[in-house]
Amino acid sequence: MIHTVLAHLTCPMCHQGLTAGPGQVRCPAGHGYDLARSGYLTLTAGRAKALHGDSADMVQARDAFLGAGHYTALADRLADRLTGKIINGLTGTLADGLTGQPANRLAGAPSASHGRQAASGAPQDGGVSVAVDTDTDTDTDTDTDTDTDNGTSGRAPVVVDVGAGTGYYLAHLLRSAPDAVGIAVDASRYALRRAARAHPRIGAIGADVRDPLPIRTATATLVLDVFAPRNVAEMHRVLRPDGRLAIVTPTVRHLAEIVGPLGLVTVDERKSERLRAKLAGFFVRQDKLTFDLELSLSPDDLLNLVMMGPTAHHRRTPEVRAAIEASWPHGACPTASFTIEIHAPVPGQTVHHVGPRPFGDDRQEKR
Repeated sequence: MIHTVLAHLTCPMCHQGLTAGPGQVRCPAGHGYDLARSGYLTLTAGRAKALHGDSADMVQARDAFLGAGHYTALADRLADRLTGKIINGLTGTLADGLTGQPANRLAGAPSASHGRQAASGAPQDGGVSVAVDTDTDTDTDTDTDTDTDNGTSGRAPVVVDVGAGTGYYLAHLLRSAPDAVGIAVDASRYALRRAARAHPRIGAIGADVRDPLPIRTATATLVLDVFAPRNVAEMHRVLRPDGRLAIVTPTVRHLAEIVGPLGLVTVDERKSERLRAKLAGFFVRQDKLTFDLELSLSPDDLLNLVMMGPTAHHRRTPEVRAAIEASWPHGACPTASFTIEIHAPVPGQTVHHVGPRPFGDDRQEKR
């Protein structure tokens, strides 16, 4: 519900705090924003600002595919690792909480029938196998856990999911973090309707992630980005100095078996390099994990997989369905391949403040 996160939001016009009223929220300057009947709140600067997010058909396809459990193992991996970062501190590696868990938890039970996690240089034992990238920046001291209190100590941890879509991954994470609250940011009203109902501790807000986010500076314990655009400067600004940024991207191997025949948008081979360049100066990578998942998909699952992503902007449903029927009339078993990276904010980076500091401290922050 939006009221669980209202203290962390700001007016997109004047960047002051917001208070709740009947059916809307307002700032001290009198700017008002109506709360949608489905529970989400659109915070954009001016009536002329239109949001262009995923279509209703794309969101329906994504909801069906994720609801069938095909990416539950990925959601489990994020929850296993990131819940520790939210509740138990910011130490350890991505492999922690994965290889040491019981096999049924690691296999993503009860959804193991939807996909088998493949080893990457590790033994197959029915559990998860991971490959941890050792090319991690260790020459920069980014452990800022002892930084001066920013006013959020003792309060509920805040997870900001940028480009949250239906809120699937955020809701999964919150179920493992009972003290945390989540802010789901997306531009699609169709996705926001689902995100607002995905978990009672999610507040869903409509905003363009390319613009300044209507979120208080240094309020987030964790910023989550799963297959979404990245506004690096804003991610840095809303994140606490001791917080972390988690990014999930597809690898070049992602769905390689079906990319050509179904005309899927391909992954740039230099994606990792471009991401690193974009984050430079704002974040330093602390950990990286590659994670492969063998899927077992029916023809309808394949159709949803294609039409929930960027390929839907370029291909029509009938032609994709025809291609599936021609090549995989009984379904297919492609491999999904992901990279999960954890980044820490660079200390000393000047943040151009938007909105008051959390809970009343309105000094500009430098970190």
